[in-house]
Amino acid sequence: MLSDHGQSNGATFLQRTGETLAQLVGTLVPTAYRVASTAAQSEAMGHLHAALTEAESQQTRVANVARKAMTKTTVESGELQHVVTPTNASDEQIGAFVVLASGNLGLIYETSSPIRLTYEEILIRLPDLISGLVGHDVIGFVRVQTDHDGPVVIGQTGMNWLESNRPEGDDPLVGYGPNASRHLLRHSRFTNTPDLLVISTYWPDSREVAAFEELVGSHGGLGGTQAQPFLLHPSELHLPSDPIVGSANLHTLLKSWLGSPSPRSREDGSS
Repeated sequence: MLSDHGQSNGATFLQRTGETLAQLVGTLVPTAYRVASTAAQSEAMGHLHAALTEAESQQTRVANVARKAMTKTTVESGELQHVVTPTNASDEQIGAFVVLASGNLGLIYETSSPIRLTYEEILIRLPDLISGLVGHDVIGFVRVQTDHDGPVVIGQTGMNWLESNRPEGDDPLVGYGPNASRHLLRHSRFTNTPDLLVISTYWPDSREVAAFEELVGSHGGLGGTQAQPFLLHPSELHLPSDPIVGSANLHTLLKSWLGSPSPRSREDGSS
């Protein structure tokens, strides 16, 4: 069995605008805030780190080489790097943001609060942040929690209240797929979801997105072929009548198949 999804292509946010998402955030928050982001790291580098970690645990000559390689790659690709640092505030006054990316999905965390900031709190504390993000031509929408009405998606000319999937004005989720609201609502219920979730603009004519990391073919967000999954499986294992939406539902299906007789066992009687 094999299940995967596609990638969405397009020039990155940095290539299109000349700045990263973290740098943009730095221009929209008060000067008493420091903004940090992770250094760019590809999936291939993640696999390399895993291999080096395993090799490093052995007491061999290869392990000594691996330890040196681990030190070098960790410094180059694993550290948080400050991209905007205030110059007119003491350490006690400094707040901090961490900005992360997965394809054209951006995650913005305000770290001074132990709980997520709400839309209303952000408007008071950081009045330019949301408007500056949603007004940007290469940002499609922002999702944020409200005080009383749950999560809301905000675009340049409209909103969508996710609990009821109720748009006001121009629905920001148009073009991002029929299950965009469902995925965003589920994600908003995670305990580690960010204060602000950002998705880049999606251009349906070219089917392109603008990744917030330096990958011209990316996944992890919404828009384009990254949202088109497939499941390759033996025909003897039957699919449910309703569409399978999301990894959790796919996991439930695969678990249910574990109790089904395999095609081989029905052919030769083996188990």
